[in-house]
Amino acid sequence: MPKIWNDCVKVYENDDFIDDYDIDRNIFTAWQRYVNVIRHEPASSVWYDIKAKRCFGSEQDFYANPNDFSFFSQKQDFTSNQHWGIDHVVRNFSNYLGSDMKITDEYILQTINEFQKFKDKKILIVGGGPTAKDVNWQDAEFDYIWSCTKFYLNEELNNVGVDLATIGGNVDLDNPEFNEFIDTLPSDLSLSF
Repeated sequence: MPKIWNDCVKVYENDDFIDDYDIDRNIFTAWQRYVNVIRHEPASSVWYDIKAKRCFGSEQDFYANPNDFSFFSQKQDFTSNQHWGIDHVVRNFSNYLGSDMKITDEYILQTINEFQKFKDKKILIVGGGPTAKDVNWQDAEFDYIWSCTKFYLNEELNNVGVDLATIGGNVDLDNPEFNEFIDTLPSDLSLSF
């Protein structure tokens, strides 16, 4: 029996289904839906979400399915992608974050002086969704908390404070709850969206 992680199991890799997992009709149907989305036989691993009864993988990018994706582009064109690569980062973020970048085929990092306080510290990353209520993360040992997207709706995160948050595209900047949260922030805190 393969390892189940977060209610998900790897069912396909190296151009074949994994032998030690019983591929039933539900899994095969979910795999076929995934193949239909990415429009080719998967070259990377495919996972099956046992609860949601659906397959997913890294090849389900923005171009394959703009409504449900994990990556804007594939690894082979990560830095050169005309919409999301280096040109996008420089064009959209260099005014805020500077143009001093370290670039690899897996990440683009920018040197931001304000982030030096996080160097060599213990960072706890807490999502703002339902699992943040199900896991006892408050007793963990950490120096800073980072979160994302709709974290401001989680009362526990608001009580301890978030030191760094990213606001994703699915946050309505006109949402009254979001604006109420923004209005309560210290006046010396700078924000950019």
